[in-house]
Amino acid sequence: MYITFPQFPKYKVYISLHQNISSEKLQTIKENLASQNSEYNYCFLNAHHIISLAHLQQAIHRSVMNYSRGTMSAKTVNAEIILNLSPVNSIMDAFKNFGIREDCDSAIVVKIIEEDSNEDVSEKLTKLVGPESELNDQVLFDLVDFKRFKKVYKLNDAKFTHTQNDLSKLAIGACILRGC
Repeated sequence: MYITFPQFPKYKVYISLHQNISSEKLQTIKENLASQNSEYNYCFLNAHHIISLAHLQQAIHRSVMNYSRGTMSAKTVNAEIILNLSPVNSIMDAFKNFGIREDCDSAIVVKIIEEDSNEDVSEKLTKLVGPESELNDQVLFDLVDFKRFKKVYKLNDAKFTHTQNDLSKLAIGACILRGC
């Protein structure tokens, strides 16, 4: 799926979900990311902590804004997305919680594309990761590891109904207030 932000017409964002990824493929992806292989210039996210498309889009929007203004806290826009999903300012904690992991066979992949690029992202990702799955709020909600999600966002003692909308608002709020 492609999304755009009216404030940043120079960029479009490709988002895809990939499920049932083998641990060998996940290990290969992690190794290529660590070695900064340009073929893997994507943001690979652990799907267990992303509660909704709004939650994901908030982090992407903030990252594109920081990227376009030259005010990123991370070295790359892909790392900036991971940091902006996190409720804490530690890049290491953000990668630990939101980066791909061998114990999660589902990954969300994000690519920020500048307007002059003709790259076929879908085809490349199918080769690198595997076929795409449907991506919508219900699918994301079904993938969430609620015990870990509550721990990451420090929601263990929160009194609220467990609707996707409530959890999404709390996660977005935690990300926005990070470091205050």
